[in-house]
Amino acid sequence: MTASTHVHRPTVTEMSQSEWNAAVERALERLHLTHDQLRDMARQRNFSSLAAKKLWLAIGEQEGHGTLPAD
Repeated sequence: MTASTHVHRPTVTEMSQSEWNAAVERALERLHLTHDQLRDMARQRNFSSLAAKKLWLAIGEQEGHGTLPAD
């Protein structure tokens, strides 16, 4: 028996700006956060959850803020 060589490739979904904005708003709503609250967490490097940190890493760069603020 040989090991499987099947490689899963990531799925890339292209979105319009309005679709992106709606997705960000839905994610913020799921976390019960506002964009300002999430931005403050990033500035303080103190996120309320791993999901909040992941969301910032996903949207922070898009928003022109980079990933995490430097110390």
